[in-house]
Amino acid sequence: ALVTGNVKIEENHNTYAKLCEKVGLELVEPLYNRDTLKLLLKYIEIGLEFLIMGIRKK
Repeated sequence: ALVTGNVKIEENHNTYAKLCEKVGLELVEPLYNRDTLKLLLKYIEIGLEFLIMGIRKK
């Protein structure tokens, strides 16, 4: 199986799905399409430390 932490990026999901189909792996994306605010609040609740980064195209 290929396990990813992808939450919202459909292009990544599609790429992973095609790759897995091609090589016969199961795609596991437990966070995909989850509510990002709820995930963030849960992370804070359980004491996770994290860094939010982003890249913006110009």
